[in-house]
Amino acid sequence: EQQRRELRHLGNAMVNVSLLPEGRDVLLAPGTGHLTQLLPQLKSKCVERRIAVATMLKNCCMDKSIGVEKLLAEGGTQLLSTLLQPLSGTQPREHCVEVRQALAEAVQLLAATELGFDKLWTAGAPELLRAGYTDEEAPGVCEAMEATAELFMSHSLFDNGDDGEEVNEEAVLEEDRKLAELANLTIQTSL
Repeated sequence: EQQRRELRHLGNAMVNVSLLPEGRDVLLAPGTGHLTQLLPQLKSKCVERRIAVATMLKNCCMDKSIGVEKLLAEGGTQLLSTLLQPLSGTQPREHCVEVRQALAEAVQLLAATELGFDKLWTAGAPELLRAGYTDEEAPGVCEAMEATAELFMSHSLFDNGDDGEEVNEEAVLEEDRKLAELANLTIQTSL
């Protein structure tokens, strides 16, 4: 029991470590598996542990130049599903607002980078976030999800296929319709 109480503070120490560039370098060092070992802790029964891991992920996303790239490389598809599942409205729903807020802010930070945006788009993040937003009541979580939706909407509006790929206008219109629906939900809940 004594050892378990002492280990509860380890999460806070790890959050503090992730605030420093050197700490993020250790957490995200290629091939170490630190990140993949921490991701399952988001399903821990210990709420302090879930908050700590979610906050560490958010802190790693704050380093947009190198941290996001390392985070996505080390975490792979497991990272994106781990970040998005608690926000998507699917069961089991994360009950802790602090965890959902940290994850929503991490997704927002990822979406603000080109690499993160592309990975989130491919993972179906706009649709997952839209589904989760309809049931979300926490103001901080809603704000982060709204900011992320705005990033997806603005990117969708300005992406006109200049990269040489043929644009499927029907698919773009459907994506725009879904994003507009999320924006309308945002406006309705703000009133």
